Amino acid sequence: MKALAALASLLDRSRQQVMKALDALAVAERDIRALRTARADSARSGD
Repeated sequence: MKALAALASLLDRSRQQVMKALDALAVAERDIRALRTARADSARSGD
């Protein structure tokens, strides 16, 4: 049973790390989209 508990704990930590990485990618995607929008708006306004 100890081995199974250790494996479950390891999987949980791995899942948490994957979720953190995915959160960071989502933030980066949002920031990139915002920059593209700002550049497009700037180009349309002639700035």
